[in-house]
Parts: sequence; structure tokens; C-alpha cells
Amino acid sequence: MITESQRKDRKQHLGSSDIATLYNVNPYKSAYSVWCEKIYDMKDTDPSEAMNTGIELETPVVNWISKKLKLEIDTSPENLCYTYEKDSLFQCNVDANVLNYPTIIEAKYAGSDKDWNEADSGKENDIPAMYYIQVLHQLMCCNLDYAIVAVWLSGFAGFEKRFYYIKRDEERIKKLAKIGRLWWNKYVIPALDCEHPEKYIPPTKQPLKSLEIFKRIERVSGKINKVDSKTYLAWTDAKRALSKAKKEKDAAEEAFKKQFGDARSAEIIGGGGQIFTFKEERGSQRLDYNILKIKYPQIYKEMVTQGTRQTLREVKV
Repeated sequence: MITESQRKDRKQHLGSSDIATLYNVNPYKSAYSVWCEKIYDMKDTDPSEAMNTGIELETPVVNWISKKLKLEIDTSPENLCYTYEKDSLFQCNVDANVLNYPTIIEAKYAGSDKDWNEADSGKENDIPAMYYIQVLHQLMCCNLDYAIVAVWLSGFAGFEKRFYYIKRDEERIKKLAKIGRLWWNKYVIPALDCEHPEKYIPPTKQPLKSLEIFKRIERVSGKINKVDSKTYLAWTDAKRALSKAKKEKDAAEEAFKKQFGDARSAEIIGGGGQIFTFKEERGSQRLDYNILKIKYPQIYKEMVTQGTRQTLREVKV
């Protein structure tokens, strides 16, 4: 677990997850997201349920592997941060230091064993590429020859517990350091010293994993940037096309369901026996905040919070 000061300090460095993102092996973030986090003031986000689970399981996973391999460990947050001695741009936080062997522990939780090979198979792709790059980055910063990756995989029978040894790969580490430094020098340093850093946005071959990154940017009151008309028109055209497609989809669905009449099921004519049916499913639970506020005002006051969100609106001049 990292400290708050370490979290803030991350803006000045490329961490292990940042490097994996630059390699385009992080399914949750893009290089543009990393760039935003280094350039702009960003709002904190609430971790997802999966992230919370990973955080909660970090300690038991570390304790399990240390007991299994008879490791003496140090998990003091102030001792888990390392900076690469050859280039202070690179910094990492490990989950545990091992005191009786020259190694570290990286604890993981995964919802399935997809992309995880059997432990000790000796294959290069034993663990997912994202985590492999992260561990190489940690070995670089810690100046170690190997790391222990302990993972709990969720399944029907509970957790399947595995561990992996990841060895240092000097050639890949040199490439990793070169790629990270070149990216930082080309896109981050000029943007930090620029009134309009948007012109230094790193190019990407893929769209963002999520548009949520835009909601996290702290907006500067009174600041107005120029946006080219081509980009604006592409956005408005896409919105119109989406609206038209939704109307066509709704009309087609209406016509399809009308032919059911009062039948629960329907067979598609010439569809090779294809059948559709109406199925009763449990709907989502809803909370009536008005009743809660009237009957239980104290509970309402303690439990209900008002959030905010950013929406894009045209200003009439």
C-alpha cells in the first residue's frame, strides 16, 4: 500500500503500470491517459469493486507466499518505493521486500486464470504481458535479478494460489528505459512548459479504453482553447448518425415485437428453427430517496451524498 505523498509524487515519474501502458498491453488505460495524469491536475476516482478486492487481498496474498516460501518480509510503505539509479524518471512501488533473499514480492488477484500459465513452466509468457512489463520495471528500479509474483485466482472452488519467478532480462530493461525516456522527453517535458500542452498529445493507434479520463481533468475557469472545425463536425456528424441509428433500431424492434402478439415465443420464418422468447428476469432494485428523506432524515443525511459530473454544453453567445 503506497502513502499519499508517494501517490502525489507519481506525477513526476513513470511507474510500473505507466510503462505497461506505453507498451500498449494495459487493457484499462492508454498512453493518452498516462499523459493526462502527468500534465493536468486530475480528480481522484473511486476504485472499482475489482480494484477494491485486489487492494484488500494484497496483504493476505503477501502473507501466504511469505509463509509458504519461508520469507522474511518488510511491508512498511516508506521502504517499498524505489528509484532507478541510472535515471530518476523511473520509480516503482513494490508490495513487499524480502529480507532473507535478494528479491521482492508482487501480489496479484485475478478473476480467472486466463493468460496465466501453470506456475514454474519456464515460459516467457507465464503471466499476462501487462504484469510482466511491470515486474521488469520493478527489477530495473530495485536492481534485482528476479522477483516473486504471487497470485490468487478466483474460481468456483475458492482461490487457486500460485506463484511465479520472473527473471531479469537486461536487453528488455534497456529497451524499456529507452522507450520511457524518449516518450517523456517528446511528449511530457514540452507540454509541462507550454500554455497549450494539447499540441504535444502523444499519437495513438487505438481509441481510448474509456472516456472517463476526461471527467477527471480539473477544468481551468476562464481558459478557452481553440478546436478545429473538422474535429467538431466529425463529432456532431457521429452524434447524428448514432441518433438516426437508434431511431431505426427502435422502429425495427417495435415491428419485430408487434408480430409476437400475446405469444411468449416466436419462430423466425425461414430461420432454420430460430426461436425468440420473452423471459421474466429480476430487475434492478431502486431506492426511493424522497421516502427515505421523509421517514428517516438522519439516515438520509448520513448515507446520501451529492456527486458532480462534467457535461459538455454549447454556450450561446
